[in-house]
Amino acid sequence: MKKAPVNRGERGSDFSDPAPPYWPDPQDEAAELPLDADPPESRRECVRIDGALERVLQRLGVNASPWLERLVEAWPSLLPADLVQVTRPGKWEKQILYVYVANSMRLFELRRMRLAEIEQAVRRFAGAGRVRAVRLTIDPG
Repeated sequence: MKKAPVNRGERGSDFSDPAPPYWPDPQDEAAELPLDADPPESRRECVRIDGALERVLQRLGVNASPWLERLVEAWPSLLPADLVQVTRPGKWEKQILYVYVANSMRLFELRRMRLAEIEQAVRRFAGAGRVRAVRLTIDPG
């Protein structure tokens, strides 16, 4: 006995209609869409992401501290020149001041020999109770 052919909707089967194409014709779609759905005159001007993020963080009050800004300005006068060249005040969170150091070799050296000097200078500038600790870390940027 002969088996009947199985029809899977492929071309050349017993159906009289050809199988529908799997992908639409790109030329048919191009006719339906406008050339420029968003005309240039309605677009906003490009904004750098770092500037936009800075404005958002300022609005939220993240790490906004006039005291820290004054510390950054006074940093060269607080410490000896050799420390100023390799350090800078970073962030201030929960009464901890993070001081950024240029590289890991300097970080090791400063932690072992000069951390107390940096802490004393910062506490003299900040006043009592503002800075609980000074932590040294490698400069992220």
